[in-house]
Amino acid sequence: LDRTTATSEHCGDICAVESTINGQRTLIVTVYVSPNSTMEDIECFFLTNLLMYTQKASEMFEQIRKKGYGQIPIILSGDINLDLKKPESRQFINFMRHTFELQLKTDPSISTTRGGSCIDAVFTRHVDRIDTANYVSYFSYHKPLLSITSSN
Repeated sequence: LDRTTATSEHCGDICAVESTINGQRTLIVTVYVSPNSTMEDIECFFLTNLLMYTQKASEMFEQIRKKGYGQIPIILSGDINLDLKKPESRQFINFMRHTFELQLKTDPSISTTRGGSCIDAVFTRHVDRIDTANYVSYFSYHKPLLSITSSN
């Protein structure tokens, strides 16, 4: 492990591990966003914790550009507590894409809870191959996501 950070705030929790996988530096992030958080709070939460991994930060700060943080592959997953099936969640998906270049890799039409909502997600940046599916769990309200990536 090259770098590990963990933060807990009123909006949620985030744990990020920067590691070398198959010779490639990769950031693996897991998040929990508290229910009923406002979109403004959610965006601030992600910006506060992941700003150095944006292209904008690389353009503004020479030290960040030299380390290549704006181009490092990212796998981000977790409980977003926004129903991605609903149209209003598009704002969050667009924020992740435009701010961090993160693409949603899970299908928002597939439920991740027993209640039929899709509040768990996987986003990636510069990761060529990743497969994500629901994992069967008999002990949780959530249907956990299982992601597999390969090195080719």
